[in-house]
Amino acid sequence: MKKNINFVRKFPKNPNGLYVIYELYTFDNLFRLLLKNGFTLEQSLSIILCNCSLSALVFQERIHNHAYRELSAKDALPPDVVACEARLINDLIIARLPRIFEGYLPDKPVIHDTLAKEFPDIVFKETNPDLDHAGDIDFIGKVGNRAFGLQIKPITAHASLGNFSVTARMEQSFRDFEKQFGGKVFIVFSVEDKIKNKEVIDHIRAEITRLKKK
Repeated sequence: MKKNINFVRKFPKNPNGLYVIYELYTFDNLFRLLLKNGFTLEQSLSIILCNCSLSALVFQERIHNHAYRELSAKDALPPDVVACEARLINDLIIARLPRIFEGYLPDKPVIHDTLAKEFPDIVFKETNPDLDHAGDIDFIGKVGNRAFGLQIKPITAHASLGNFSVTARMEQSFRDFEKQFGGKVFIVFSVEDKIKNKEVIDHIRAEITRLKKK
């Protein structure tokens, strides 16, 4: 079977050039199309992770709990139908919501109400969207002429953090960031503007101390 992902080009894109997959219906149909075009489950997941902007809902309900493994190629809709419906859904979301939840869009209260107060001498800034790592790193914390990175992941209150794994693309992005700015990247899981993995605060504090000594 000839493998083809040209149909994905008909899906809507965000400003960073990633295909927009914010709800479960679009994810399921795109995944089924990839399976139908000869890709394995893991290959299909890798293609989506590398090329798409996903919402917290999609990550939690389809990826973290491995529900994507239950999807089947036999249920795939025609590519043009899937792409057209994806555009319509995206337009509807934009029309109805004042702020789009784009992938793991940074939860500013987590930064300003928690981390900025915990580390008042650190300047936190949103990542420049033009940088290569912008899709994986939401904020940077300036420590002199160096910086550490933050990725904010909104989750549900009962989500299991053990189900989350960093993709190969994210690992490379984190390494590139550390090479450029000198600091590590930390993943912060937020629930209703609160940090769930509170131990990350101590890890950030240790990194700040390390960077100040350089």
